[in-house]
Amino acid sequence: MEIVARRDAAISKPPSAEQRRRLEVGEGDEIKHRHVRLVCGDCILAEADNWYVPGRLSDEMNRLLDTTDIPFGKVVQALRPRRHPLAVTALWSPDSLVIPDSLFEHRALLRAPDDRPFSEVDEVYKRALLDVAAVRP
Repeated sequence: MEIVARRDAAISKPPSAEQRRRLEVGEGDEIKHRHVRLVCGDCILAEADNWYVPGRLSDEMNRLLDTTDIPFGKVVQALRPRRHPLAVTALWSPDSLVIPDSLFEHRALLRAPDDRPFSEVDEVYKRALLDVAAVRP
């Protein structure tokens, strides 16, 4: 089975004051939000929230982010982003007999080569990853 991204335009999360600070934008500057699920068949492998500054992206990148399911990283790859980790959180320990729905979370800031931040991402990886890993060669 193929792993694909599915954008959910119905989910909208405003940026926090701390995210605005990290993205180096003022209160009046636009920040957009995009929620995507990585799926394999009916299984959700991960969910990602991206808060991004559309004024720091090309018109074509903004169009693709607004109208397609293409993953954020693929859309902005021409910017040659550098990923700066903010937090990595284990939500489960392999020592536990009960596997929760969410396994771990990664939060990072994406910066352009000029070091200007343009996106903050929050990715939560799901239990279904274990099932897919078990059946994929």
